[in-house]
Amino acid sequence: MEIPKKGVATIKQDFNELIITIPAQKNWLVIVFSSIWMVGWFFGETFAISMLFSSDTPIFANLFILFWLTFWTLGGFMIVFNIFWMLFGKEVITFQRQSLKIARKIGELGRSKEFDLKQIKFFSENSFYTPNAFIRQKRNRSLKSLDFTRGALKFDYGMETFYFAKGISQAEAKKIVEKLKTLPFVDKAIFA
Repeated sequence: MEIPKKGVATIKQDFNELIITIPAQKNWLVIVFSSIWMVGWFFGETFAISMLFSSDTPIFANLFILFWLTFWTLGGFMIVFNIFWMLFGKEVITFQRQSLKIARKIGELGRSKEFDLKQIKFFSENSFYTPNAFIRQKRNRSLKSLDFTRGALKFDYGMETFYFAKGISQAEAKKIVEKLKTLPFVDKAIFA
């Protein structure tokens, strides 16, 4: 018999706020592959730097190496960030009396956006969301479906739709929306 899965989000509530913490999705294949790839990246980086400072390298070759090294370094930083995000990242969603704050953090570092609750409309689960981006790509057969920014929850704010809560399933998103509807400090108008 199949055992029902528990949600991944942790929810803390007091009288004035509700805090939902969602850990980043961990794809161990990507983490291991990226970590091994970073070893090769390091050797490529050190070799390119040594070539750059070699006295017998022609100036045109140095310019090309400098150009290549710039993008190679940026790519390496992106891979390291991705590894740290998968290992230590979290999305913290805070509902307060006047605002909704969505923060994406690695440890305590990160960025956040804050929204006026009175301006939020059509807050709901995203019925088109699939937690695994590669499944989305396979289903839709387009690169547009490899959108890593969408999430299981969404709302309209002015003339823009915001998506968040990437690490949860649709079922868990529905439970969170149901929980929000019971909060005394969340105006029910945001769900319409």
